Amino acid sequence: MAAFQALLAWQSDQKDVVVGTDLANRTQLETEKLIGFFVNLLPIRVKLSEEWSFAQLLDLTRDTSLGAFAHQDLPFEKLVEELRPERSLTHNPLVQVLFVMQNIPQVTREFGGLKVGTLGVSSTSRFDLVLFINDPEGSPYATWMYNPNLFDASTIGLMASLYDALLRSVAMDPEITLNALGDRLAEAEKEFRASEQKKFQEASMGKLKGIKRRPVPQS
Repeated sequence: MAAFQALLAWQSDQKDVVVGTDLANRTQLETEKLIGFFVNLLPIRVKLSEEWSFAQLLDLTRDTSLGAFAHQDLPFEKLVEELRPERSLTHNPLVQVLFVMQNIPQVTREFGGLKVGTLGVSSTSRFDLVLFINDPEGSPYATWMYNPNLFDASTIGLMASLYDALLRSVAMDPEITLNALGDRLAEAEKEFRASEQKKFQEASMGKLKGIKRRPVPQS
């Protein structure tokens, strides 16, 4: 979550970032085995500074998240009703970007020879952007969903590459400042675009080589 907030802040040049997250909202024992949709959306808001270290942002995100989790029983709709944000048909109130951690083990079941598994999801979303981090048995992978009216696949590919670079950077040096982290992201973006340009040129050359020359008719 903290790394995702840092990436959004750098790309949008905004220091006040709000990211929503889904919680199962089954805090009572009586609801654990009930079938139904209990998920509640929680806004996680941080105001960061470029002078901070990533470790400071991590601490703030953790404290802010725990504070929000303590009030997860408050329906999101009630929060919107109380805060009364400016409403628009073009975007969702309070939260337009989601970060969701999925840590439920994926189990393949069999019923009389019939195998039951999970299906992939569409890449489109009613939110502007959603990042799912799936962590089955300690092997995490990311799934990006987005509004195709705002983003295309190449833009999301860039964001995914930058997110990976950011995670690697902070894993090696948690005390790196957000300002220095931004410089590394700028370099990573240049490398990504250069790589994509090279792939495009190689693909174009491959197509040209595949074109058969037609003999020129003699007059």
